[in-house]
Amino acid sequence: MEVWKGVETSQVVKTTVSGASCGYENFEAGEAYLGFAYGSEHQLKTGRCERTNVLSAEGDDVAALGEPYAPVKQVDYVWDSV
Repeated sequence: MEVWKGVETSQVVKTTVSGASCGYENFEAGEAYLGFAYGSEHQLKTGRCERTNVLSAEGDDVAALGEPYAPVKQVDYVWDSV
């Protein structure tokens, strides 16, 4: 994972807002995303209204952001689905 701003850990948990107009419900395992999020370090939220999308579809935004950096803290979150 590479980041541009505000993230220090190698993994983050990000939730999407609900709703047909702004919810982003198309996250797929193994896909790279450019995620614009808001909230605190421990509770990030995103949605289509924040321009989150598949990374390959975001060429202009990636170019404007410049060079990403690697997070400094390595973590290994395990997700248990209920």
